Amino acid sequence: QTCLEWTIDTRLEWLDVPEEAFGNFTKMSLFMYECSKKEHGRRNKLLAELTIKIAISCIKEAFRPESLEVNKIEESGLKHEVDAEIREMKRKLVQYYIHLFLVSRMDWRIAPLADYIDEIEIHCKEFPEVTETVNDMFVFVGQPEKCQQFARITNAYYD
Repeated sequence: QTCLEWTIDTRLEWLDVPEEAFGNFTKMSLFMYECSKKEHGRRNKLLAELTIKIAISCIKEAFRPESLEVNKIEESGLKHEVDAEIREMKRKLVQYYIHLFLVSRMDWRIAPLADYIDEIEIHCKEFPEVTETVNDMFVFVGQPEKCQQFARITNAYYD
C-alpha cells in the first residue's frame, strides 16, 4: 500500500515488494509483471490479473512526461537518451498487454483485456512486429473491423 500513489487491492497486501522498487515505477512494474507471470503459471487468474494491471499502471506512470520532466531537457544527446528510454518502456508496456491477453484467455472471458483494448491499439501501432498478436486480441474481444485493420498492418510489415 505504501509503495504506490494509489490504492491497491487488499488481496495483494501479502506481496513482499523489494525495497528498490519503492518509488521506482519501472522496477515496481517489473516486479508486478514477474508476480503475474508466476501466478499465471499457477493458473491463478485473480492474482495474475491484479498484478498485471498494477504493472501496466506503473509502467504507464513511468513514461508520463510529468514523471520524466522531458520538457525541461534541452541538450539533444540527453533528449535522445530519454526518448530511447521511453521507447523501451513502451516496449515493456506492449509485453505487459500481451501477458494481459494470456491472462484473459485463462477462462475465455474478454475481461480484463477489453478494458485496455483502446490503449493497446494506440501503443502497439509503434511496434509492427506485434500486430499479429494484437490482431488476435481483436478477434478475441470481438472487434472484426479492428482485426481487419491490424491484419493489413501485419501484411504491410511482412511484405
